[in-house]
Amino acid sequence: MHEGMRIMHWDRLLATLLGAMVLAACGDTAPAGDGCARRWQQPDGETVLDEQRRRGPAWRDHPLALRAADAAARGPAIEALARFTLDGAPLLYFSPDLRQALVRDDAFGDLTVVAATHLRRGDVATLGVVRPAARHTLGELAILELLVRADIIQTYVHIGSELCIADPVVVDGVVAIAVHGSHTFMTNKLHRERLQFVFRIDAAGIMTLTGS
Repeated sequence: MHEGMRIMHWDRLLATLLGAMVLAACGDTAPAGDGCARRWQQPDGETVLDEQRRRGPAWRDHPLALRAADAAARGPAIEALARFTLDGAPLLYFSPDLRQALVRDDAFGDLTVVAATHLRRGDVATLGVVRPAARHTLGELAILELLVRADIIQTYVHIGSELCIADPVVVDGVVAIAVHGSHTFMTNKLHRERLQFVFRIDAAGIMTLTGS
């Protein structure tokens, strides 16, 4: 087996084992009062990076952005995220040469990858714009999950993350969803660091992350 594939395999195995340990300790439902309406483990399966390395000329790392592209510019759908659809068709694709990840231009504008693990309290980063039809059909929670599962919102740097997602709150036309949890990574030993941010979509569809 190629050395890079061997490392990736062990990363995924560690993430799965650690996630299972966390869920076993916490349970599938959060205790009352912690503001946790749902729990996500990321990754929850094959990632976009894993799939691209399996199918095409391998990326060295996650992309820094996803370009919005029309049907003529898109190649095969990204299988790992095929469950996220609009009007029965997937939202994320590879380019025909499998070198880029693309998003449907009728659902989103160009998207910038944001490392939530690097946000300090009060830092604000813009992800991009969601189109009105996509926002109406998907809803804010599904949009947040798509961005997390696609690693457009990067919630880990190496092994994985365990996230607690609050219910959406609307203030002055802005929808806000608070997220907290932790991410796990390896240097010469296993580390676990706290992770906390707020995902917002304003009335114009502009999506941001704020470190909290």
